[in-house]
Amino acid sequence: MLAKVLAVLFSCIAVYLVFFHMALVLGMPWDALTMGGFVEGSLPLPMRALSLLQAFIAVFMACSVLKRGEVVAFRWPAWAIGL
Repeated sequence: MLAKVLAVLFSCIAVYLVFFHMALVLGMPWDALTMGGFVEGSLPLPMRALSLLQAFIAVFMACSVLKRGEVVAFRWPAWAIGL
């Protein structure tokens, strides 16, 4: 039971993280909150691409945690990251 609660909690935090990174990709000027705050204003295109990659990684991590916490039953192949 605790594993399921923690998996859902982690996934909620990951959803927030995905929305944050998608806002950065769309041009929100939150540079001080991400990637060391080296850029003023919105992120340049290469850093937006990295932010998009981080959003995809967060989605995959949330799906993996939900599967391991037995909250959802994905039908992933056996070779997929040892799940």
